[in-house]
This record gives sequence, C-alpha cells and structure tokens, in this order.
Amino acid sequence: MQRNQSGTPPRILTFNHHESYLCAIAGLNAEFDVVTRKGNLDLSWNTRSRAVPSNFSLIDWPKAKVSIRNHAYHAIICHTILNLFWLLPFQRRNLIFVAHIPLFKNSTFERSKSLLKRIIILFWQKYFGLKVIAGSEWKKQSWAIRADVARVFAVPFPKDALSPRKSDEIHGVYVGNDIFERGEELGWGILKDLFSVSPIKVIGYNPNIPDSYIPPDFRAFAHEFSKAHFYVYPITPATGDGFNMASLEAMLLGLPVVTVINPTSPIVHNINGLVGRDAAEMNEHIRTLILDPALRERLGKAARETVLRDFNAPTFWAIWSRVLDLKPSEGPL
Repeated sequence: MQRNQSGTPPRILTFNHHESYLCAIAGLNAEFDVVTRKGNLDLSWNTRSRAVPSNFSLIDWPKAKVSIRNHAYHAIICHTILNLFWLLPFQRRNLIFVAHIPLFKNSTFERSKSLLKRIIILFWQKYFGLKVIAGSEWKKQSWAIRADVARVFAVPFPKDALSPRKSDEIHGVYVGNDIFERGEELGWGILKDLFSVSPIKVIGYNPNIPDSYIPPDFRAFAHEFSKAHFYVYPITPATGDGFNMASLEAMLLGLPVVTVINPTSPIVHNINGLVGRDAAEMNEHIRTLILDPALRERLGKAARETVLRDFNAPTFWAIWSRVLDLKPSEGPL
C-alpha cells in the first residue's frame, strides 16, 4: 500500500453512511477519518452496529474541513450526492462516489429524480474526474455511467457473539429497519404475506411491525441472527438486487435462503436455497424447509460456500485498491 513521506498509511475521508460497507473497506488498511456530524445532522456510529474499526477516527465536519484545506487526504469517499455538494467549496478532485442504490424508474417522478441524479454524477465525472464504484452490475446499469463494480462481502461476525445452538422453534429471519415505512424497497408487499403464514422473526427498528426485535448492541444482533434456521429475501428486481448485506451475512452463517425470483440473486433453486415466484410459493418452500432438517443443512452449507466464493474480501479490496491507487490490501480486517 502506498505510504506518504512520513511512512504512515494514506488518510482517506468518508462519511458515516452504510456502516456495514464501511467495515468492509476498513480492510484496506488505510487510515480513515469518518464524519459523524455536520451541523444538526447526526451521523453518529450506531451502537447496535459493529464496533468502530481500529483504523477509523470519528470526527465532525469542521475538523474534516481543516484537514481538507491542509490537503491531508489521499482521497474522499462519498456515499450520497449530498456528500459531493458538501465538498464542492473545498475539494473537487480525488473523489469516489459509491452507488449503493439503483436509479428507480417505476414512475414519472422516479424517472425525473433519477435523471437529475445521473446528470449530476456525469457532470462531476466530466469536469472533476469523479470515480464511481457500483455495488453490483445491475446498479451500474441502472445509472448508465462509467463505473467499476465491487460486490461487497459479508464481514464475519465475532465467533464468541454467535449463538451456540439454533432456537428450539424452527423459524426464519429478516433483517431491516423501517421495513413497513420503506415499503417495496425492502419487499414489504411479499413480506406481509409471509408473516401471516410462516414463522419469521424480524430484527431491526420496526415500530410498525409487532414483535420486531431491536438488539441493544451488535453482539445481541449477531446472537439473535445466528439462532435462526433460514433467511427470507423478498426484494423483487423492480426495486433492488437479488442480495444485500444481510442476506450475505445469513449465507455466511450457513442459513439457506428462501427468495423471490430475481435475476441478480446468488440463490439457485434447490442448490443453495429455494426460489419462489411469489409469496405463496415462498411460503410453500418455507414449509418444506421446516419439515426437512437435512435439506436445511445441505442448502445452508452450499449457501456459505457460494458467498465465500462469489462475494469475497480479496476481490473487493483489489478493486478498491486499484480505484484508490493503493497497493493491494493484505488485510486482515
């Protein structure tokens, strides 16, 4: 990895969005300053998320501005278009934008909003040399811009935080915050039909979903997550990829995934999970899993093998290192 004249690792500035993703890029072994407050905007590190990586320093925006003016950063990673506009008066070069979400085009309003976002990114690419990393090929295609694709990997949970055994009652799990409020973005249309039939536990802040479990800290989250017997993934191709961080974490835990049909899903029916056309078929698959422990074990083992092969840290770090002009990361996290 490139070092500055003092021999210390390069410093990179970013903003506290998508903490699971930040924990993945922490493996680059650079030194990161992470903005957790800008004026009244509170971006504090979520105490229910993972611990702050050892190479992260949590700072406020005024301190970041001083470092920007002193040319202290090798690069700045932005996660929202708003981040780019915050930087406009101070730094316009050596910026990376992460396309975490696709551009939605399901209505006239969404198409107009997406077009504006795309124009902004194209402007920054043309005039300021902005580099873009997309979370998947599908997200890159939705933006229709020049971008590298780096599929994130599931950062392993601490082994001592995992439950030593599965729950006695066979149940599935789904992870997300404000699921009801975010609607189809998180698959609510299918989820509500799954909840009414199948035993599924929701983990996350969801005041409008009865019995949703809000973990007090990350260890409690990992413990509850690992007690489940399978994971459900209800997000359709109209609103998202066939995977997200939580589903990859589930696969890493060895949980078989019951998913709705989605062309970008890593799940192949009866190989590493079960695929349904709709909620009714997904409920049938769940019933099959509940009655067949050998099937759960076989599919779960294959799911873990899939995520380790196709969503791995070395590939993710290699792409990021090239974009950031760093020597390849040697890890570990």
